Parts: sequence; structure tokens; C-alpha cells
Amino acid sequence: MMKAQRVRSAVGTSPYLIKIGFVQDREQTESLFAAVAPYADALAMTNCIAATVRQPSGEAAFSGQPRGIGGEAIRSASIAQVRRFCDAARRNSYRTKIIGVGGVSQADHVREYLDAGAESVQLATATMIDPEVGVNIRREL
Repeated sequence: MMKAQRVRSAVGTSPYLIKIGFVQDREQTESLFAAVAPYADALAMTNCIAATVRQPSGEAAFSGQPRGIGGEAIRSASIAQVRRFCDAARRNSYRTKIIGVGGVSQADHVREYLDAGAESVQLATATMIDPEVGVNIRREL
């Protein structure tokens, strides 16, 4: 039994959302979606993008080990990923909803995700900087 299927069985009728990392291309998108669409109610993306962090000198930080990069730095890549997954959902008649995540700190960012096809948008890092950011965005929308 697949992990997604086991989790679906365990949570029963409760909503089942999977937060995923960065998916590189259409083939990976199709493969992942086909594996989880029958079980997940929604996919939240993008958790982070693995990258090598560099010092201002160009030297690799963290002994060259990739780190998860999030926030503002990943917004355009995450919006593109939301668009890819929404396109795949339409092509394959998947009912799995897409939640946009990554670099959201203004109403315009929310609109970008919604325009790309996201059902909803999640704030994370921005709320650590400004706990009222969600209220302000909601007011502006």
C-alpha cells in the first residue's frame, strides 16, 4: 500500500493536505500528482527549494551542504510550480486543490498565486516578521 494511501486511511474523512517541496519539471509534476491525487485533498507548495548557500565571498556556507531556502527568494519559482500543478490537475481531471506557499507578504503576492490557479494561499515567514500581515492582506484584498 502506498504511503499516501496509508495516510488517507489513517485520517479517514478529515482533510488530508500534503506540503511538497520544489518539483523541477512537468514529468515530475505528472508523476507526483498521479501518485497522490487519489488520496490528498490538497497540495501545498512550495515548502522550500534546496540550494547551496554562499558567503558574500562566493565560498559555500555550511560545508557546501544544501539548505532549504524559503520566503521571498522562492516566490516566482513557487508560483510557476503552482501553475504547473494546476495545469496538470485540469489535464487529468484531478480534484486535488492547490495551495500557494512561498514569499507571500503582500496582497499582490496573494493575487499572483490565485491568478496562477491556487485555491488558497498560506503565509508563514511573513507572520514571524509582522504578526498582523494576514489581517492587512485580507483588508487590502
